[in-house]
This record gives sequence, structure tokens and C-alpha cells, in this order.
Amino acid sequence: MSLNWDIRNIKDFETVCKDEDGALKSLTHVLILSTMGVGIGALTDKSWMDFYVRLNVIQREGALLRDGDGNDVYITPANVKAHIGLRTNVTNETNASWFKRFVTNRKRDLAWAMRREAA
Repeated sequence: MSLNWDIRNIKDFETVCKDEDGALKSLTHVLILSTMGVGIGALTDKSWMDFYVRLNVIQREGALLRDGDGNDVYITPANVKAHIGLRTNVTNETNASWFKRFVTNRKRDLAWAMRREAA
């Protein structure tokens, strides 16, 4: 399934989301793609903090977010809050479901790394 997104409901989306040439800013692109990893499809007044917390957990575990040029991007709460109104077709996960998925995936990754090191 393709990732569909809409930025038109973001306040001042032309300034927040687009550069001088009208192209999508790297930060906005990273946040759009991050909706899949955090399991939240829409940034609202109610969801933006959960979005940031989940994304911060991912980043603290060493997952680097990179823009199209390969530069590391670190997302701040202000970055996320500025994008309230962003919508994607990602299905929303509860906190319990998301944290279970995150821990399960992290455990699998660590086990794989340990087996690889032991070989």
C-alpha cells in the first residue's frame, strides 16, 4: 500500500512545509515517513505529544532519521507541534500496541546482532 499524505491543514503549510522553490522541506518529509514508524497517522492537538514521545524513543534507541541528502535529522517537540494538521493513511496504534511492537522488534534485532557476533 502506498503512503498517502496531506499537509493542507497545517497552519501556514506553505511556509512550514515548503522551501522557497515550493518543494517539500526535508523536515516535513521525514515527519511524513515517521508516521509509519510511530503508528500515528494524523498530527492533532491531541496526538502530537504521543507522536513526539514515540519518535523520541526511536531516536534514543539509536535509529537515525535522515533527510534526502543523508543528513541526520533530530526532531524536536516544536517541529512536531508546527506540523499539527498533517494527515496520512497510516493506521493509528494504541500506546500499548506500539510499545509492544517496538520492544518485540528491538528484542529481535538485539538477538540477531548477538547471534551474528557469536558466529
